[in-house]
Amino acid sequence: MPITIWRRDDKYEVTVSPPHGPLWRSGESMTSREIFDALIRMGCHSTDIRDAFDAADPFWTERPGA
Repeated sequence: MPITIWRRDDKYEVTVSPPHGPLWRSGESMTSREIFDALIRMGCHSTDIRDAFDAADPFWTERPGA
């Protein structure tokens, strides 16, 4: 999956690769909202972001920062 998200305690880290966005990796753990906003600004599609979050953590929308 070109957008890969993994959970680190109450936050997440992410890697992105083409074609879903530019080659990018978060430098630190971020909230889901911070990741979502950053990936949207990079041109990633919201469905792809949600799919990556769902794969990483089915309860991501219920956690702080969602």
